[in-house]
Amino acid sequence: MDRKLKLRILHAILAKKGLMDEKKSIILQHTKERTDSAAKMTESELTSLIDFFSISKPSTKESANNMRRKIIAICASTMQMVTEGKPDMRKIYDFVQENGYLSKELNQYSYDELPKLVSQFEKIGDYYASQNSKSLKKSNS
Repeated sequence: MDRKLKLRILHAILAKKGLMDEKKSIILQHTKERTDSAAKMTESELTSLIDFFSISKPSTKESANNMRRKIIAICASTMQMVTEGKPDMRKIYDFVQENGYLSKELNQYSYDELPKLVSQFEKIGDYYASQNSKSLKKSNS
């Protein structure tokens, strides 16, 4: 398959899943922050990203659970939603329902909706992490 066709396929997949607004973030994450441009992705990065979004149905449940676990980890680590050293699931579920882009419970997001939710929570986590580092700098001054 030639490169131009792969780029068109990737764009079609992202458009179909409603992820065009998140395209740069997805590519940046997939390339380990090397680039945010599909045109600058290597052949293997491009192929593996297409493959990621073209996963067959049997593994979508596992992939969806992995994405949910990532959101839980972001909430627990950067947003301090922890009780007795474990993620506080009630707080996390409530936060996702109140702040998730579809205002649904975490487990109600479908496989196709989860990548956008993960991207949203990565941005929220980055914000909380930056706020935490600012408060640490102030307290050390």
